[in-house]
Amino acid sequence: MIIQNYWNSVWRNLMKRKGFSFINIFGLAVGMASALLIFTYVAFEFSFDKMHSKSERIYRVQSTFHEGEVLTDDWATSSFGYGSAMQENLAGIEDYTRVGCIIQPPQLTSFVTPSNNYATTSYLISKMGTNQVIS
Repeated sequence: MIIQNYWNSVWRNLMKRKGFSFINIFGLAVGMASALLIFTYVAFEFSFDKMHSKSERIYRVQSTFHEGEVLTDDWATSSFGYGSAMQENLAGIEDYTRVGCIIQPPQLTSFVTPSNNYATTSYLISKMGTNQVIS
């Protein structure tokens, strides 16, 4: 009975002040949606590469290129030689690996293994020892 009285009071106030109610409800919806998007983004960033046993010790080097003050390129990759140069000049780097993606849309590349034969248009290549870095 008391809860029904509360709902009646809420409904009357919403109908009495329609513009004010719309602004409040709209603002609440925008705030909740923004909070949900921010939470989802942060959760995704913190979950990156957690499937590896040494995930807290794995970092990815990115490349940013500037012409003067203008950012021209921002790549999630690095050029050849960064890993060895960083290992020589920075303390705390135990090992490094390179992973590359080769995409060949015009033709298919065939791989034959003892268990199967398949064709693909893209594949990854990596330095020997990649498994030691990520597991």
